[in-house]
Amino acid sequence: MTRDEWLAQLCDKLRNQGVSKKDVQEAREFYAEALDDCIEDGMTEAEAVAHLGDVRDACASVVESLPPARRAVAGVRQSRERTILVIVLLILGAVAWVPLAAGLALLAVAVYAMIWCVIAAVWVVDVTLLLMGGVGIAALVEGLTAGVSLTGIYSCGVGLLLCGVGIALMPVMAMCSGQLARLTGKYARWLKHFFVRVARGDQADAGYQPAHVGSWWQRNAGFWKPCLLVALVVAAVGGVLMLICLIACGFNPRSLPVLPELHVWGVSVGLDLAHWVAHIG
Repeated sequence: MTRDEWLAQLCDKLRNQGVSKKDVQEAREFYAEALDDCIEDGMTEAEAVAHLGDVRDACASVVESLPPARRAVAGVRQSRERTILVIVLLILGAVAWVPLAAGLALLAVAVYAMIWCVIAAVWVVDVTLLLMGGVGIAALVEGLTAGVSLTGIYSCGVGLLLCGVGIALMPVMAMCSGQLARLTGKYARWLKHFFVRVARGDQADAGYQPAHVGSWWQRNAGFWKPCLLVALVVAAVGGVLMLICLIACGFNPRSLPVLPELHVWGVSVGLDLAHWVAHIG
C-alpha cells in the first residue's frame, strides 16, 4: 500500500466515524508528516506504511484523542447518518414490507378473533343445553293443559336430561374458557413484542404454557362438585320421567300425541321434545 492510499483510507474511515473535516485534515497532516519522517530516515514507502500499522488502529487512535465534546458530536453525526440511511431504505422497501406487515396484522387479528369466537361458541352450546330444562318444564305444563300428559312428561324428561348435561359441562366450559382467555393475553403480549424481539435478535420465549388441568380442578373443587351433584339429580329426574313414558308407550315415543304449539303475542312456539321439536316460528 502506498503512502497516499493509506492516508486516503484513513480519511475515509474518519469521515465514516462522523469526525469533522477540520479534525480529519489535522489527522491527515499528522500521519503524512510521520510517514515523511520515516521515509527520510531511510525507510521505503511500503516500510513506512507498515511501520504505522493498520488504518483502523490509526482511526481509533484519532477518535480517542479527540476532546470529549467533539467525540460526542462525531458519535451523534454518525448516528444521524445511519438513521437517515435506515429511513431511506424503509421508504424504498415500502412496496414490499407494507403489504407484508398489513397481512401479518390481519392474520394476527383473525387469530385473536377466532379464539374469542371459540369461547363464545362453547358457552352458546352450554347455555342452549341449560335452556332445555326450561323448555321441558314449559312442555310439561302445556301437555297437562292440552290433555296430552305423556307427551308433556316425556318432553320434560328430555329437557331435564339435556339441562343436566349442560350443568355437568359448566365446569369444563369454565376451565376451557379460562385457558383460552389466558391464551389471548399471552398472544396479545407476544404480538406486541414480536417485532422488537426480531429486531434485537432475541431468542423467542417459550410461548403459551397452559396451566396444569389438575390444578384447576383442585382450586375450583367448591364449584364443580356442586355442579356435578346438581347435574346428576336433574339428569336422573329427567331420565326417570322419560323411562316412565317409554314404558307407557311401549318404548315408541313417536306414537305419543303431538304437543300443540303455543301462540304467544302472535308467535308460535313448539315445545314437543318427544318428537324432537323445540322451535320458535
